[in-house]
Amino acid sequence: MDKPLVLFCGGGTMGHLAPAMAVADALRKQIDVDAFFICGTREQEKKALAPSGYRFSALSAPKFPRGISLGWIVFPFHFLFSLLAGFIILLRTKPTLIFSKGGFVSVPVCVAASVLNIPIVLHESDAVQGLGNRLIARLASRVCHGFPIENETEQDVYTGNPVRSFLKEQTASEGLMLTGFSGRRPIVMITGGSQGAEALNRAVDSFLDALLNQADVIHLTGPGKQGARKQHARYFVREFVDRELGSLYAIASLVVTRAGAGTLSELSYFEKPSIIVPIKGLANDHQVRNAALLEQRGAAIVLKQSELDHLSDRITTVLADEHRLKTLGTQLGLFFPKDADQKIAAVLLDALKNRR
Repeated sequence: MDKPLVLFCGGGTMGHLAPAMAVADALRKQIDVDAFFICGTREQEKKALAPSGYRFSALSAPKFPRGISLGWIVFPFHFLFSLLAGFIILLRTKPTLIFSKGGFVSVPVCVAASVLNIPIVLHESDAVQGLGNRLIARLASRVCHGFPIENETEQDVYTGNPVRSFLKEQTASEGLMLTGFSGRRPIVMITGGSQGAEALNRAVDSFLDALLNQADVIHLTGPGKQGARKQHARYFVREFVDRELGSLYAIASLVVTRAGAGTLSELSYFEKPSIIVPIKGLANDHQVRNAALLEQRGAAIVLKQSELDHLSDRITTVLADEHRLKTLGTQLGLFFPKDADQKIAAVLLDALKNRR
């Protein structure tokens, strides 16, 4: 009997793709199954999948236009093209089950899967569902949630957000070797991801001298973006890192970040005290909602984008309070389950058994 094939779809950002890869790894440890990925067209996604050994196809799919714009004229034609491409991939690969990590790449694939009567399991990372995931949820048999949920139904299950397994294997000694830091001073890590880096990068440039007086600094600027103009032995700057990211988390005393669910879940795994600057105005303001829930639990400090001028002062205050640093890290560590990949894999395994 042929092995079942689970098709993992989701893309547009690594925040969709990386957790899906973690789930695929966890599922294959439990059952002999083939995995196939549909990702977006960004080179970063293709480069992440290439060394994994997983077969994949890249799919160009449109985002839902916002407000009144010319995008609504192009959208129907682009969506029909992506829907046709989705049908072709599904008919070619013949998956037993679809795992959707969400994002605009997943929508045409899941619509095609529904027409072909292929069951769908959806994972929603954020505290509030985006438009695409609200549509997919109507087609899915189970919906896994990254954040705790209210008004849970039989369809819903709280799993948390998967953390890539290779991040868990990194050590502090590797982080110190990579950065050249001694480990004797506090280390502040600042990362804005791909969408929210620009404002943080400008803030770092403005207060880097003051920050270096009290800490070593790790600065991930985002692909194609520039860091501070100053060069210094205690200022480690990269556009992004991949497999080394876990080692940087391991040595960080405090992390300044946006409120993307994937990054927050990684920081939870490492129990890192964090200052969160959510991006306002993204789909359904999910970052603002993510940050608010963590702040309510005492699991993070939230700073508004309009208050970035006070970021340096806030860092100074928090670094000086060892008790608060420890409490923030502990509370964030308790917020998300650390075995989310296994929890989701169990949901997929149950769906596969019901499919047979």
